[in-house]
Amino acid sequence: MNPFVVFWRAARDVFDDLFILMGANLLWVLMAGPLLVLTIFLTLNAYPIYAALAALANVLLFGPATAGLLTIAQRITDGRVAPISVFFEGVRERYLFSWKVYGLWTIGLITLIFNLAFYAQRQDFLGAFLTVLFIYFIAAWSTLLIYLGPLMLLQEQPRLRLVWRNAFVMAFGRPLFTFLTSLLMLIIIVLSCIVIILPVILSIALLTVWSMRATIAIITTDEQRRLAREQGDAGVPEPVITEKGRGGQVRSKK
Repeated sequence: MNPFVVFWRAARDVFDDLFILMGANLLWVLMAGPLLVLTIFLTLNAYPIYAALAALANVLLFGPATAGLLTIAQRITDGRVAPISVFFEGVRERYLFSWKVYGLWTIGLITLIFNLAFYAQRQDFLGAFLTVLFIYFIAAWSTLLIYLGPLMLLQEQPRLRLVWRNAFVMAFGRPLFTFLTSLLMLIIIVLSCIVIILPVILSIALLTVWSMRATIAIITTDEQRRLAREQGDAGVPEPVITEKGRGGQVRSKK
């Protein structure tokens, strides 16, 4: 579970299917970009009610667009061919489920931001404490985006409650992996804000493939551990792992 290895694999996937992902990235920007930019603009200019309404309206476009991009990302990480038509297949097949998943996330984010704004106005110790606490909550809530989208596609039973439960388990059950992945993604986001062309042509696709890779890495690791436990319970001897010690000698590692 090395977040840097996961990033490298995602970057390699993007490089191998660069032009397809650039086209899908552009489609995502055309669908979800305008209302997303409007939401950010209203937020930065202190129009909280209008920003909240714009964010909720943006779910109608953000959700399906992200579902389409995730569908291509899943195909690519599986090593399958992913023509641009797959984007529209993902939009058509998962638009309703994506509204539920990202709508709930957006409502939660709006609630946290309004609480943060309320307690930030207080000048006492409790206000300062709750302000810091809600900043932490917003950061933690944002990390769920890494796993929510991929789980919509990867789960055998695409149920809303199950998607959210597994996203929480992944995010808070793997805090170090999630923190480092989020930090690396934040660096990409900051660079994208500086070099405006990046989110238009590539950044969104990279983050999407990266999220898919991160989710698959956790699922694969947990499955391997589950199988190892089952073999242990069944009395199957575990394989002896060896490593070289000093001087090149081989010693068993138990």
